[in-house]
Amino acid sequence: MTNLNNFTFAGNLTSDPRETKNGCIFTIAVNRDKDNADFLPVSLKGKQAEYVKGKLTKGSGVIVSGTVENVQYKKNDGTNAMFFAMSPATVLCGFKSNLNNGCLSGNLTHDPELRQTPNGKHVTTVSIACNRSYKDANGEWQDRTSYHNVVLWEQQADFVCKNFHKGDGIAFVGHFTSRNYKDKNGNQRTAYELVAEKVAFCSYKKVDDGTQAPAPARQAAAAQSAPAAQPAPTYGNYGGYGADDFEAVADDEDLPF
Repeated sequence: MTNLNNFTFAGNLTSDPRETKNGCIFTIAVNRDKDNADFLPVSLKGKQAEYVKGKLTKGSGVIVSGTVENVQYKKNDGTNAMFFAMSPATVLCGFKSNLNNGCLSGNLTHDPELRQTPNGKHVTTVSIACNRSYKDANGEWQDRTSYHNVVLWEQQADFVCKNFHKGDGIAFVGHFTSRNYKDKNGNQRTAYELVAEKVAFCSYKKVDDGTQAPAPARQAAAAQSAPAAQPAPTYGNYGGYGADDFEAVADDEDLPF
């Protein structure tokens, strides 16, 4: 089953697009506030990559809309790595704007755990598996799973920890953030996570005819009681993140797709 995954990023390129064996990759700087920005990679392939040649250079404005993928794969040397990037369905070159918002659904990979910051704020970081079906180069349908970390604060963190468990379906509205850190070996990494602004139940059950129907009404009622969006704090994030190999891909030569 394909999950909801639809985002729009708008900002300026941090450098000229870099060619890869399948197309090109570039990074968009999206202002978070007057002093901070998030740096979000975009991967173009085929005709899209050809379309932006000569249209996008360092500093160019661009708007992209599509799915955000974060998949694990094995490099040619046998080590694990993560590939995070938007795969856009729409690319608008030359537009100056500042957008970072979208919707994401999936299933929780573990039970939520409520934490508390030093100044008493409630927070939880959950991981969800988000599935997508696509046709490969041979026209065959394939399934791909992205794993996204989602941060929730205050009432939303309380709500999720109280009502959700491993395997439950869940949906979010929010924006992606980027941050740099060093892994246990001292290597510089970049982590990406969704900061949730809204959260809702998103489960389905099979009905007698084999089709899928919405989950019980009690979940819908509980979703209506979900807290309103809270402003995201400007201080550091808390909670666990992905594997030590969680990083922006340096090149796509090893990617199996």
